[in-house]
Amino acid sequence: MGGGGGGGGGDSKTTPRWWCSDTTKAYGAVVLTRLINAGMFLVSKAAFDGGLNPAVLVFYRQVLATLILAPLAFLLEWYI
Repeated sequence: MGGGGGGGGGDSKTTPRWWCSDTTKAYGAVVLTRLINAGMFLVSKAAFDGGLNPAVLVFYRQVLATLILAPLAFLLEWYI
């Protein structure tokens, strides 16, 4: 009764590589988020120590976020 060949080297499923696994992506997202938060803290601390008004810093942060995210949103919406 032997069934067909199945478990040799011709297996159709491929094992995900370590750099594109879901776990690696999750840890990478956490590390990237923490690095961005640390960078924003350092920039905020330097700006406040230099005498910048907090409202001005908020304005610049919002402008920077808009300049970064708007083109990304348009590109992703256009091509996907």
